[in-house]
Amino acid sequence: MSTPVATVESPRRKRASHQLARLRLSVPHRIEGYYIRWCNDDGRELQWRLQSDYDFVAPEEVGLAAENETKVSRVVGVKENGEPLYAYLLKIRQDWRDEDEAEEAKLQASFEKAVKSGQIATAGNDNRYTPERGIKINNSTERRSKTHG
Repeated sequence: MSTPVATVESPRRKRASHQLARLRLSVPHRIEGYYIRWCNDDGRELQWRLQSDYDFVAPEEVGLAAENETKVSRVVGVKENGEPLYAYLLKIRQDWRDEDEAEEAKLQASFEKAVKSGQIATAGNDNRYTPERGIKINNSTERRSKTHG
């Protein structure tokens, strides 16, 4: 005869959520007067940002312990060659970022206006089709009269 085994049901543990990635990239303190953001070292954007008034954030600036580190970084993935992909915390003066954002908004509005008016400039042989009469977008919500019986 076999001895019955008592089973104890343990309470369900909380599942790891997608919020863990955000926690991994959180920083204890903001830097007064600066906008901070993470940027992956994918060989393109990081170099562009460093040439565009962004600087690396030092651990002390955001309340992190600095163990021989001069830059705040995290492993965020794996590169195609198998090496770790790092993201670095960058900063830019908030007033400079505000100026950049305002300039970007102007360019975006100008482009949107050109699209809506059908005045997109073509550049040589870019293989886009633009009718001779241009492109007109009808923004009205009125329905056209039915022509089908």
